[in-house]
Amino acid sequence: VTGTGTLDLGESCDPPTPCGPSFTVHFAELNAKKLQAALLGAKKNETVLSSLLARLSSTPPWPELDGRVTADSLVLGVFTLTDVAADLHIQASRAEAKSIDAGLLGGTVHGTASLETGDKPVYKLDASFTGLSPVEVGRLAAMRWSGGTLGGTGTLQLTGYSEKDLLDSAPGTLHFDWRGGDMAGVAVPASLARFDLWPGDASVAHGAMKVSASKVKRGTHKTTVDADVTFGSPAKLSLAKKAAAAGGGK
Repeated sequence: VTGTGTLDLGESCDPPTPCGPSFTVHFAELNAKKLQAALLGAKKNETVLSSLLARLSSTPPWPELDGRVTADSLVLGVFTLTDVAADLHIQASRAEAKSIDAGLLGGTVHGTASLETGDKPVYKLDASFTGLSPVEVGRLAAMRWSGGTLGGTGTLQLTGYSEKDLLDSAPGTLHFDWRGGDMAGVAVPASLARFDLWPGDASVAHGAMKVSASKVKRGTHKTTVDADVTFGSPAKLSLAKKAAAAGGGK
């Protein structure tokens, strides 16, 4: 993990206004897996950081740090974020991203995140996304999607060191809205071949996501569709038409 940065110790502050150390860091390319291994260790409960924190437990806490981290690209598993900017607040055993902005799958994502160290690191994410490209999202499941844009909100919590532990431990929720889209494939219900609006709410758990009783709208006609996604590379998506309401619904 390499980057460039600055550190301001805050020694020039005029009392009584408090100020602490602050920093900036920029990375050209950053891989989250390598960053976690460097900071926390990989697949190990006993790491350099956790050992150091244990040794310092009887001493005054570390000074708080505030800073800004930027990266041209950040690899998060199968996702690559671009033009990443995050405002961080760091404490002895916790880091909080008070604001994160980045490009994702042809659109943008904005949110907050936190990391708590301990026997296992705990990551929490709360984000909204706008303007995602259906073409790029569909590629994650090796499917042909097109038309319109995707937006929504989501929350996620991950615990552990390895990629498998992180996926298996990830409970969360997702709301999405896809307007003016279409999906192609043998297993795609006719209602999703072309539609005006597909809003849905999903639950995330144990490396999978489930969308139940979502209403796909085309004109005045609505169809209820269930969807199940198993995370992987590529992800596996199964769709099932449940029932169709009569025309004239709102």
